[in-house]
Amino acid sequence: MLEIGVYKGKSATLSPLHATAQEHCLYVDPILNETTNALLQSCHVGEEDKTHFIKSFSEAITTPQFLSQWHKSFHWIHIDGEHTGMALTDDLKVADALLHRNGIVCLDDFLSPRYPQISQSVFAYLAKDPTSFALVLCGFNKGYLCRPYLAPFLRKYIQEKLQADLQDRTEDQFTLWHSTLPDDLNCFGITPRENAPPYRGPDWMPDKVIY
Repeated sequence: MLEIGVYKGKSATLSPLHATAQEHCLYVDPILNETTNALLQSCHVGEEDKTHFIKSFSEAITTPQFLSQWHKSFHWIHIDGEHTGMALTDDLKVADALLHRNGIVCLDDFLSPRYPQISQSVFAYLAKDPTSFALVLCGFNKGYLCRPYLAPFLRKYIQEKLQADLQDRTEDQFTLWHSTLPDDLNCFGITPRENAPPYRGPDWMPDKVIY
């Protein structure tokens, strides 16, 4: 698990809570402090040597040594660092080198009106190298990328099982959207359930989800 951008560790605690005892958790942030480190350490069931803190900007993990050591090792990469388009582009390059073939990249503040440069940089990166990542889900200011070959399997899971899995964890209700044809953009959206059914397809076929 890799967290680029930690701050006080609120969202970063989700990584160690879902990590196995054998998995490493790495946290990269220039303002890491002892309180945050202790919180993240306490959330991981693994041994202490499985938790790593890098007090630096994300440039620290672009060295050939780091990229070689962790090459395509991470199953989860959460990018919540410097919110400039230039920094995100660099972080996506790092994620491309480090993501496991079955891994997921989660992007913070994706499609947020506060940070339009985030969305612009993501779409530019995907257009420049469509073989690197596929966008499969977005919602609640998050975007989720995976390797293109994995995308059909994740879309099938999202369409068939995500609603049930969410209902096991929360009483909130959601709507899954797939509002266009796959050749346009084969990505699901998720929003709170507000006067909409559990699934919503294109406007011309609202009762049918095509993916």
